[in-house]
Amino acid sequence: MNTVICTKCGSTGWPRRKNPGSFAVTILLLLFFIIPGLIYEAWRIFSTYKVCKLCGSRDIIPADSPLGKKIAANLKTTLLILIIGLSAFGCAGLPPIEKQSAAEIAARTTFYRDNFKKVSSVDGEKFGVFLYNGVDDFEAWLHAEKQDGKETVFALLVKTTRGNSYGWAFWGEAFDKDGANLNVEKIASEVGDGGVTYELIGVHMVHSYLESHRASGIFLRIDGKRAQKVINVPANYIDGFLNKASASGI
Repeated sequence: MNTVICTKCGSTGWPRRKNPGSFAVTILLLLFFIIPGLIYEAWRIFSTYKVCKLCGSRDIIPADSPLGKKIAANLKTTLLILIIGLSAFGCAGLPPIEKQSAAEIAARTTFYRDNFKKVSSVDGEKFGVFLYNGVDDFEAWLHAEKQDGKETVFALLVKTTRGNSYGWAFWGEAFDKDGANLNVEKIASEVGDGGVTYELIGVHMVHSYLESHRASGIFLRIDGKRAQKVINVPANYIDGFLNKASASGI
């Protein structure tokens, strides 16, 4: 089987085979009408077609064909321009969080008040891998929330993006480098175009835990049934976030 290039998402690799129709329909027909069921399943088997392994599109062509080579060359050119542009933006835009001062982190931490729910919250600057590469990207940020008359809840929110060939991570546990087991809350999950999966979790941390890591930062790993991810929360980020939370009355 030759490699192909997808004209929809631009990915290159081996295609996967897909059968039309539904196997559930085959089962239903076999239960009540054996002959139609056999005919339907035979049609499904002999009508197999190839699709893009990443997005599932049928718009694929041989990678070594003239058009395939042209598309690949155009994609490389576009990627090069993007890298150059991002490099230029990185020089003029925001520096990585580990290179920002605590005051800069605090200034970029946002405060929100819901006067109907009587809830105040602060969200730190997001960090991580923001450019979706079809494999395994994430963004994370510290979050604090306080309802009037109740204790403040702190958490590191982590949103992951995984391509359809990788599927759900099923995040369920988190441990810091000292072996502390941090409580993980599954907040939301969603399937996007092409089978891309999005998962949002909250790694809960009490205020005293964050205070004890102001100077050292937090190095932790989140574990799922299908994946692991290591996340570094720098000391300056924690310091700036806690300063903003305190100044906001949280």
